[in-house]
Amino acid sequence: MEQVLSRQDASDAVQDFGWRFLLGTLRTSVPVGSLPQAIGLAADAVAVTTLDVELALRISAVADRSGLVAGPEIGTGAPRSVQLVEIAIDALDIGGIRPFWKAVLGYTGEAGAE
Repeated sequence: MEQVLSRQDASDAVQDFGWRFLLGTLRTSVPVGSLPQAIGLAADAVAVTTLDVELALRISAVADRSGLVAGPEIGTGAPRSVQLVEIAIDALDIGGIRPFWKAVLGYTGEAGAE
């Protein structure tokens, strides 16, 4: 049965497999020995699956029920809001440096984060 996971539950579910829950997504890094090995791994791993399509359609249906319209805003002249920028800072004292990044970048933090 499908269920929505808390941040901690999502993290716990994947951490033993080399993954982390970051910024609302699951992330990992896989060191490879060569470019051909990297290409082979990526080709096998990054294909869009029926589960991805199912999720996209579910999001569109929720938007539709709310009277909203999903769209990539490409070629319409509208601002392109479908973008992603992430800056990752790894530190021993996250709480100690967070005020700096809030001041410099207007960082507000992820919902539910400390």
